[in-house]
Amino acid sequence: MNRNSLLVLAHLTLAFAACTSKSPPTTTNPPPPDPCPRAGTVLADLRDVERDAEGISYSVFGPAPDHTPDFQRGQGVLSLLHQVWDNTRAACPDLPADAVAAVDTAITTLDGALPKSDQRAAAYAGNDVHLQMAPLFEYFEPDTSVAVVRMDAFFLRVGLDAWYDDWAAFDEGLAMLKADWEALASDARSRVGQCHRVAGTQSVADDLDETLAQLAKASADHDVALAQAESDAGLLEVDILELLFDCPADGAPPSSGLGSPCADDASCDA
Repeated sequence: MNRNSLLVLAHLTLAFAACTSKSPPTTTNPPPPDPCPRAGTVLADLRDVERDAEGISYSVFGPAPDHTPDFQRGQGVLSLLHQVWDNTRAACPDLPADAVAAVDTAITTLDGALPKSDQRAAAYAGNDVHLQMAPLFEYFEPDTSVAVVRMDAFFLRVGLDAWYDDWAAFDEGLAMLKADWEALASDARSRVGQCHRVAGTQSVADDLDETLAQLAKASADHDVALAQAESDAGLLEVDILELLFDCPADGAPPSSGLGSPCADDASCDA
């Protein structure tokens, strides 16, 4: 082989080595979305757990004054509760263990109580699930205090306790309601003058003061009818309180939904 041939062969060898030494092209796929984001927004399935737990309690406890249960509806809502709770646990395996165990226990109780038409056990078990929403919601670091969620559960609880003549438990629930409202009242009152978008917000703080006072009177007199009426009133007032804490100040558009600014033409309705 002559010198020119050797030079050509050497160049070809170097070129081949350079080609083969290059790393294959790589593509960077974006990470999958976090199934359990903790950025101030409670997981939608967990919100559904709260709604379904309330739905079961309302269905099987029934409306005052007779509290006639609807076990068929309660059984239907229980199947939904199983689904959204399973979804929640799958998405967020690191939820507070004590709260998860309490919900599991309450759902097991519901599985046994509803087929037996056990009104008391089912109503309390549904409310037991609801009572665990505050620590579970807190895991997501929401902007609104979870005390509002806890008050919602305890207003129903005191209605149950009065109906089933458990005044010691009634007083414990009332103490929790008073403590939570004391923690929230100042903030709530500061928002009242800034929000006129939601009916009832202007009087909700005074209404809650009156409801808690009437519940204390019901306890002193063991007045079941008064306790039931004020339990129902408190549930409505907490619904308004939740809206008050979510209400943008007057003049400020909401961040989402009706009245919110459009990011672009495509995101606005024609």
